[in-house]
Amino acid sequence: MLDTAANAWVFVILINGFIGASMGMILFSSAIAAIPKQMIYAGEVDGANRWQQIRHIILPQIKWPILFVSVYQTLSLLTSFEHILLSTEGGPGTSTEVWALAAYHKALDNYWGNLQYGYGAALALVLVVVGVIMSLIYLRFFRFHELVKPPRID
Repeated sequence: MLDTAANAWVFVILINGFIGASMGMILFSSAIAAIPKQMIYAGEVDGANRWQQIRHIILPQIKWPILFVSVYQTLSLLTSFEHILLSTEGGPGTSTEVWALAAYHKALDNYWGNLQYGYGAALALVLVVVGVIMSLIYLRFFRFHELVKPPRID
């Protein structure tokens, strides 16, 4: 089944999708359930259709969970290699070897004795820098400074 690169990638994507989607579903369903029903009813009384309720009531209420899931999934997908290591070991060949798995192979998994700790650490450092940059982009996109402002009381 995992004899071609395409099949191996489909398998890896399905594994990561199953794990990521299940965590996201749990967080999003609990966040949506925590929205007070009175807000939805008030939108209905004001004449909002379902799309307007989603856009103006539900989405602003679940901005924190969306931010958390987005950042967590990005960092998780950047640094996770255990599913690939256990299922395909980066193969066939090196077709499913992601950056984190390459860092692991360079630093810790060389059977001929020439472990390259520095090279593996440099690869991992690049992952850290990319993760920090992506996190900052998410914080700017979600306007984090507005999310943490104290509420205005008029």
